[in-house]
Amino acid sequence: MKKRKIITLTCFFLNLLFFLAYAGDTGTIKGVVKDAKTGDALQEALVTLSGTYWGDVSNYAGEFEIRDVAPGKYRLVVTLLGYARADIPVEVRANQTTQIIVQLEQKPLAVEEILVTAPQDYLSPQIQVYAQEIERDNPKDVGEYFKTIVGGGAVKKGSFAMDPVLRSFKYDQLNVQYDGGIRAWGGCPNRMDPPTAHIQSEDLEKIEVIKGPFTVRFGQTMGGIINLVMKKPEPSETFQLHGAAETGYETNGTGKRARISLTGSARRFDFYLGGGTKDYGNYTTGAGLEVPASFRVNDYSVKVGFTPGENHRFQVSWRQSFARDVNYPALPMDARKDDTNILALDYSGRNLSDKVVSFTVKLYRTDISHLMDNVNRPNVKLVKAVTDVTSDTYGGRLEVGLNLFRNNLWYIGADYYRLHKDGKRSREVYFNVCTQTPIDPPKHFEDFVWQNSAISDAGFFTEFRQVLNERLSLTAGARVDLISSEIKDPSPQFVQAYGDISRFDETNVSGTLTLLYDLSKITRLSLALGRGTRTADLTERYINHLSVGRDAYEYFGNPFLKSEKNNQVELALEQHWEKLNVQANVFYSLINDYIFAEVDTTLPRLFMPCVPPPYTKRYRNIDQVTQVGFELSFDGKLPGGWSYRGGVAYTRGQNVDLDEPLPEIPPLEGKLALRYFNVTHKFWGEIDGRFVADQNRISPTFGETATPGFSVFNLRAGIYLGKYTELSAFVNNLFDKNYYEHLSRKYKNMPDSYLLYEPGRNFVLQLKVKF
Repeated sequence: MKKRKIITLTCFFLNLLFFLAYAGDTGTIKGVVKDAKTGDALQEALVTLSGTYWGDVSNYAGEFEIRDVAPGKYRLVVTLLGYARADIPVEVRANQTTQIIVQLEQKPLAVEEILVTAPQDYLSPQIQVYAQEIERDNPKDVGEYFKTIVGGGAVKKGSFAMDPVLRSFKYDQLNVQYDGGIRAWGGCPNRMDPPTAHIQSEDLEKIEVIKGPFTVRFGQTMGGIINLVMKKPEPSETFQLHGAAETGYETNGTGKRARISLTGSARRFDFYLGGGTKDYGNYTTGAGLEVPASFRVNDYSVKVGFTPGENHRFQVSWRQSFARDVNYPALPMDARKDDTNILALDYSGRNLSDKVVSFTVKLYRTDISHLMDNVNRPNVKLVKAVTDVTSDTYGGRLEVGLNLFRNNLWYIGADYYRLHKDGKRSREVYFNVCTQTPIDPPKHFEDFVWQNSAISDAGFFTEFRQVLNERLSLTAGARVDLISSEIKDPSPQFVQAYGDISRFDETNVSGTLTLLYDLSKITRLSLALGRGTRTADLTERYINHLSVGRDAYEYFGNPFLKSEKNNQVELALEQHWEKLNVQANVFYSLINDYIFAEVDTTLPRLFMPCVPPPYTKRYRNIDQVTQVGFELSFDGKLPGGWSYRGGVAYTRGQNVDLDEPLPEIPPLEGKLALRYFNVTHKFWGEIDGRFVADQNRISPTFGETATPGFSVFNLRAGIYLGKYTELSAFVNNLFDKNYYEHLSRKYKNMPDSYLLYEPGRNFVLQLKVKF
């Protein structure tokens, strides 16, 4: 019943908006985008009106048209990878057409992005979310933002460090990167520090997402790529210095945040310096229950660029993040500290010859130090446990872009990373649970966590794009990964179970083929086939009798796991009417050698063997699982400065071998948002809602339980106080709904057993100043 209501409501809303979209006096902006140096028309330039959802993409002749724009003054923003951003003032008058010619200056290829041109280049739905949109959703954490994405979600263990989910894919099934190639993995086996936890949302220029295995250029990609693009300066001909400062306060959890940044640029030199702090307390649910999920984090980042010539750029990036006293009510421990260091060196060149379009080199290193304990947990009276672990990664990427024939682009390259983890858990045991007797003096134990393990991946790829005619284009790619995993300090349990496991090698092959066909000027059809692979991560290979699931079982790794293979097909249709844009896609995946943990009755529990459950879960490969689903997204504009966006998504996963659903899949969900922007008074407001159905398709083997559906609404508004200041206020969970997400974990090792409910009503006030 809940699912039918969501679909019916979405269809009604679409029809209502489509009807309302054809009224009122509006104007039109028409123009052409050209290369300022050559005068050539530029295709696939993204043209938008700043502060609105109105925009267009230039066609093969460089032409664009934005219709039904409310009268007023705007900033026309034009972006195209490889060119400097254009920001042009325009005025729209009722019942008139404003003509404009946009000339873009070439600049060296950016080192941070992965999307080469506009989102229409790929079949798989691409998402480019810019800083303005991220900030208006006010996420505490980058992972939390994925709840707002159609087909997305987040695994929650506390208020901080949530794991993003796309469709049925999560954890290392998603390829998460920073600035187009930097990789980082956390040290905690329970993923207290996933890759998204080491970057703060306020420091993002944008988030790029490619759903599905439909590119081979950025590492093994099974379920999709998430690229977190950090803020950077824009080069300028004369020296310019700009800054920004912001602060915010939230009533639910007494959350406080502050951030400041400074950018400087000249023709040859530019820099970005930014840093901030967050301090959040425990929050209260809609039913008045206090959730122990406080955290503190401080961070800063630096980017320095040098442009010796118009076609060359060098850049160095340095970032540090310091998380302290992070409480995770759904995990056995809390984090005392999590320190991150990220260093990257980049070179990019553009138009180096008639045939060499681009040449990029990236080198990086990340170091993460993670300390966690059970000091604030009830079992500390029985045993005090402290786990000190490290995770370090170094790697690089090299790629050449060639234009060997007319209307084609051919990428050839290689990438490499090596991930190493180590650390142990120290225990002081005061009480024998099995004999119910005290231990005096306490006994000290050192437990193996990562067993000094490592994994490396050397990848080689090629991807070719060809425009066959004005309507049809093709993208094809292939990739080979040479993977090696090793363990240098195996525990006695691993030696007994597997013998000599010092090294394991494997070779993975991936490929993709995409066809895009323009049925008309407003309709595009696309079909993609992809095979993406993922090697087993260090947890799945080498974890040693630790509780890393949502249940009470100990987990035991398997060093001989095969790589997962996702064979996916996706069909998408894009339709662009005058005032309504719609994108619909359906997808199907056949996944072989799916990695799953099951109870092994031959493997007894190692720690506290008298406490249930008596056996351990061991990772193994499942022959076949399937994923099928659909996504529908829409956006458009209404008269008088109103615009809207929304979508609905559903994914159904099935474990064919066990004849049960796949775990941790978001239920059917609809999203709707209505936005108003007053050009004259510089005021904006927005109300949005999420409509989530029951999730009754659960995995008993994984320990899931069914979750009820819910509807939740947020209200946001802001006003520009002059040219450089914005004041905004939010009311999240407007009606103080008491609800929890299907992907949220339950309390673990806590005095009480609760579901991890979401925050109740929360008032937020933010102030941003630019100078």
